[in-house]
Amino acid sequence: MDAIIGFVVVLISFFTLPFRFIQQSWSELSEIGRKKTVELEGAEELPLLSWLIVLGRALISIGAILIYIFLIIAAAASGDNSGGAVVLAIIFGPLASILFIWYLGVVLELLSLMIVLARNTRRILDAVEGKRLPGPS
Repeated sequence: MDAIIGFVVVLISFFTLPFRFIQQSWSELSEIGRKKTVELEGAEELPLLSWLIVLGRALISIGAILIYIFLIIAAAASGDNSGGAVVLAIIFGPLASILFIWYLGVVLELLSLMIVLARNTRRILDAVEGKRLPGPS
């Protein structure tokens, strides 16, 4: 029984996580707007890639909303008098937006992972260079 409940929780999370992604992106943009500057953690190693992650989160959020709006408008303009196209757009619009967020979100996560690996590699090198390791002279 616990496995079924776990599956339902994972399935629900698949659909709710993109909305949390959008909410987190907007709160980050609000913070940037409040400070009137973009502060990037660890941006000294890869400043352009770090900035691209901030921009990417905003563009993914806006893009997901625009996909949904576009599908609704396209369905309404399709000339289908039965309303079936609008119903399909209402159903598949959020699904298309969710898949869009998941796909590009994973790409951004991989980019973020590259930045973290570069930052940690630099820290390891700095730590190794700062210490004299015992060895043959």
